[in-house]
Amino acid sequence: MIHGTADQTIRFGGGANTGRPYPSVTDTLAQWRRHNGCADRADTSADPIDLDSGLPGPETTVTTYSAGCGRGTRVELWSIKDGGHVPALTAGFSSAVTDFLLARASG
Repeated sequence: MIHGTADQTIRFGGGANTGRPYPSVTDTLAQWRRHNGCADRADTSADPIDLDSGLPGPETTVTTYSAGCGRGTRVELWSIKDGGHVPALTAGFSSAVTDFLLARASG
C-alpha cells in the first residue's frame, strides 16, 4: 500500500467520499495482516526512500509486516510524509515498485 499522509481525497485516517465511508490506512493494513496471517509486529528499519519529487529528500517511510505471514506473503506500507492523493513521482518510483515485486515473486 502506498499512501500520502496529507491525502485530502482518501484520508490517511479514513473518512467518507461521496457519502460512503472508507477505512483508515491502519484499519486497511490490519485487514490485510489478518488475511495473510501476519503478526502485528511492524518492521520500520528500512531507510526512507524518495518517491515524491515535490517534497524534499527521502520522505517515504516503509513499514513491513512479515512475521507469521502465510505462503511467503507480507504486508507493506509506503507512507509518503506530507504527500497528497497524486504525488509527483520521482524517476526511481517505477524501479522501486518493480524491485519490490520481483523480490517477492514466487518461482
